[in-house]
Amino acid sequence: MDSNKSTEASKFTGTYWQWLKSEFKGWSLAPWAIWFFGLGWQLHVYLATGAVTVLSTVTLLATLIGLLCCSAMAVGKTVNGLLGLVSAIGFIWVNASAGHWASCLDQVIFVALIDLPLMMTWRTWGQNMNAKVRTMGLKGWLLVTVTVLASWFVLYEILSIKVMQDPAPVPDALVLALGATASFLCFKHYTQTYTIWFLEDIANVVLWAWALRQGYSAAAPAMLVSTLMYFASAIYGRFYSVWHTSVSGSEPKLWSDIKSVFSK
Repeated sequence: MDSNKSTEASKFTGTYWQWLKSEFKGWSLAPWAIWFFGLGWQLHVYLATGAVTVLSTVTLLATLIGLLCCSAMAVGKTVNGLLGLVSAIGFIWVNASAGHWASCLDQVIFVALIDLPLMMTWRTWGQNMNAKVRTMGLKGWLLVTVTVLASWFVLYEILSIKVMQDPAPVPDALVLALGATASFLCFKHYTQTYTIWFLEDIANVVLWAWALRQGYSAAAPAMLVSTLMYFASAIYGRFYSVWHTSVSGSEPKLWSDIKSVFSK
């Protein structure tokens, strides 16, 4: 027991690139399945349009790297940092081209609370996860709910100003209200962060479905696919990831049963 704790607390002694390589080991089947399914779907969207542009290429790279980071977080791996920063820059570009200003700010907050801290503490950030992960009570949930609703109202009022020219202020404001809250909870290692990201992904699906319907963004098909993949990743992260099992102390029976089938 003590030796295991000592191992978990030790710093990685190699280079950043060696550490990044090590973080891609030990993944379970589900997150890889989500990512490869997303890869195939995004390549289909990218090639089916018949017009390869700078925007479509940036969207492809951002969505694939972003989904990889989310899948990694679900299994307690910290490949965010530099990779998360790259995907965030891509998403800011894409959202700015669509006029989704709140979603741009959401990415900035994600970088500030998750990617940058990981880049500064990558040697130890993912160590001893069991001791770091926390859970909220009823009081915490009430505070989160009030914060999200109040932020949503204020942000909608700001985005509705004519000078902002946001084509979808209702879902865009909700994306930021939920996303900023989820990023803060993740920064504080609360397992409920995946519940909030789950709700944010629903808001993002609505946002990009509206963009696709109205036809004001060429990136809408790829971004809609991306949000659906994030949605799947959030479901896995909420119920079957290390963030959940670290608090509950054991894997959900459904997931353990599935793993037992593949291990035979």
